[in-house]
Amino acid sequence: MDWKTGSKQLGKSAQVQLAMYRLAWAKLSGCDISTISAAFHYVPTGVTDSPSDLLDEAALIALITSVEDKQ
Repeated sequence: MDWKTGSKQLGKSAQVQLAMYRLAWAKLSGCDISTISAAFHYVPTGVTDSPSDLLDEAALIALITSVEDKQ
């Protein structure tokens, strides 16, 4: 759960951050990433957003590699 103090819901780019948190927890805990859910909780509004299409490890690596290749 990523607690957000702003009320504006974040878009797709913020989901990369959430996917990284999920991957980090999977690695640290030894759990399979597919068993770990992740969500943003917007404190002021009480809204919880649980994206169902978070990037997995391979997709995160591909994204980071594509950014590195452009620099």
